[in-house]
Amino acid sequence: MSDKKSCIVDRYLFTYDCTVQANIFSCESYYGVSFNMNDGRYEVIHNYHMGNRLIINPKDGRFEDVPFKPDTFWLLPPEIEVEEI
Repeated sequence: MSDKKSCIVDRYLFTYDCTVQANIFSCESYYGVSFNMNDGRYEVIHNYHMGNRLIINPKDGRFEDVPFKPDTFWLLPPEIEVEEI
């Protein structure tokens, strides 16, 4: 049995530990995946108006919304790997 799961959002393949809780979601103006981690929530969103975004909601209350691109992949926790496909 594999200890990894994966999903695809837009043109990115996400591979993550089975211990990571991931939820794929969509609505009228965006879709993406949310990863719930011990330190907070990480969401990779494809917004039809703003493109790909990484939303970071740490439990300490800070909030970050940055473009999601190879230069920002490192902001994801090490349990989550991303590959452009």
